[in-house]
Amino acid sequence: MAIASHLLKKGTACMKHLASCSTHVIIRASMLALLALGSYARAYDNAHFYRATNFFFFEPRFAKQNLSSFDAMIGHGSTHHSRPKSSRCDDCNDTCLLDICGFSNMQQLAVGVPDKDLSNPLDLLITQLALTPARDLFGQYSIGGKFSITELTLSWMYNFTDNFFVHLILPVRRMSIDCIHLRDLSPTSDPAPNINTPIWQAFQTSFPAILARYDLSIAPFKKTGIGDLSAFVGWTYNFQDTELLDFIDTTIRIGIIAPTGKKQNVDEAFSLPLGYNGHVGGDFSADLAVGAFEWLTFGAHLEAIVFGKKTQTVRMKTGLFQSGMIYLAKGKAKVDLGNQLVAAVYAKADHVIRGFSATLGYTYARQSSTRITPCDCVTFCPTIVNSNDCLLGWKMHTLNFFFEYDFTKEDDRIGPRLGVFYNRQFSGTNVFKTNMAGGTIGVECMWEF
Repeated sequence: MAIASHLLKKGTACMKHLASCSTHVIIRASMLALLALGSYARAYDNAHFYRATNFFFFEPRFAKQNLSSFDAMIGHGSTHHSRPKSSRCDDCNDTCLLDICGFSNMQQLAVGVPDKDLSNPLDLLITQLALTPARDLFGQYSIGGKFSITELTLSWMYNFTDNFFVHLILPVRRMSIDCIHLRDLSPTSDPAPNINTPIWQAFQTSFPAILARYDLSIAPFKKTGIGDLSAFVGWTYNFQDTELLDFIDTTIRIGIIAPTGKKQNVDEAFSLPLGYNGHVGGDFSADLAVGAFEWLTFGAHLEAIVFGKKTQTVRMKTGLFQSGMIYLAKGKAKVDLGNQLVAAVYAKADHVIRGFSATLGYTYARQSSTRITPCDCVTFCPTIVNSNDCLLGWKMHTLNFFFEYDFTKEDDRIGPRLGVFYNRQFSGTNVFKTNMAGGTIGVECMWEF
């Protein structure tokens, strides 16, 4: 944190002064911090495939008993594009947003779907379409849309000894997918089947009714709420007894990600969860920073998350050649969410012009593939279910730019700071191509009782 390194270089005199805050000021600051925590309960929310990875809590913690920190970060991003697996597209940088799992194969929509009633005209229609001879891209849609996210992340940390602290983080998100449009990819030339084939034309006319019959919607998605709360216990150490370097700081955290965020609605094809879709996660992270020349800091961050399995209702693939994000069949299954890894390095020009600091970072994030085990393995073949490209793991490369001004002076009772950031996603697989920009505000104070 900027103020931490600032206080470290100023020495213990400033810390003693901060510790002399009046009881009235401390009680008031405590009440404000508790109100903020009670309203939002800060959680450690990590990387997600739908936006560039945040770079915010990767610096080691300052080791000082009763030091309390509150931070808020708000950012926004939007995109019309995704980066699917390279073999599925000619130009993966400009793929339509909702083609992230491949084109939506409507010709195969009915294959393997249980409990179809051929006396029902809609079920008969999708069955006849599935029996129509195949042809490249016949009966397939490319689906475009716009993804938007506004994200507020709140953080509170408190050192209950010099070296041990607690950390709570909670994101609040507003996400939407709208401007949804379907483009028919069926061939226009003879021979049949092609875009003019009667059964395909009849399907497109009846498509909304078919979706309604299977309780599925492709309407725009919008959701606002809290994400997953993360709670950590951490250990930190600041080493200054060195002649070659200014300092060597290290911090480790271990914690839990609680499933407080709204889950995905399986009856909305383009619904997204606000957290990790009801899965509990165990999180471990380590941070290292070294300082040189009284102004330059190099750092690194490594983090791993292991998720627990959860039985839930999901939409499942029932035909080997089905693809895309639209599936009619749903059932109970044990979902093994892929584990996650985040690694980052950064260089920071610390307080180079009074309180101004600039940080350039690189973050690599990846999540392993999700594995689904159907409860009914007769109706749902596990091999076919897990051939769904939407279950594939993802990876993302992000450049992080962070600029901050620390207003702390030696005679101040508290340490406020303001910052701006830009997270530029420059490469990835199976992710939305969403860059993020926004601002931060933070404050630190010593609490004495």
